[in-house]
Amino acid sequence: MKKKTIIISILLVVLVVLVIRYGFVLVFWLTTPKDGELRPAEKVLFEKIKKEDNAKDVWREPKYNMTSPKDTITYRLIVNGIPCLEDTLALKNKAQDIRTEIDKLKLHKNFYKYQVLYECVDGKEYTYSFKR
Repeated sequence: MKKKTIIISILLVVLVVLVIRYGFVLVFWLTTPKDGELRPAEKVLFEKIKKEDNAKDVWREPKYNMTSPKDTITYRLIVNGIPCLEDTLALKNKAQDIRTEIDKLKLHKNFYKYQVLYECVDGKEYTYSFKR
């Protein structure tokens, strides 16, 4: 009888420690919005940008709530790890081309502004903003 109580007590302590230690993962999983996946058109656009600009990575912000944002927000496209030259006019022209491609995505009406952010290999950043 005494062994049973010790084993049950140990199991309860282990269970409590596991819940306290890893309970945040469950809460995070339950509270994360499910609307963060890239649409196929976005994936195609991002791969096209990666290929044309020799970028390491391309992603967008906001990460979640894409189909129905509650407030007016900016759709930001980050192009990371590109070899930047001194020709910022060429980057602006590329950003305008990207803007026309973003227009084709038919985003929610609350996205009132687009930003294209270039993060260069040498640490420089160039941001181009466009009204919708």
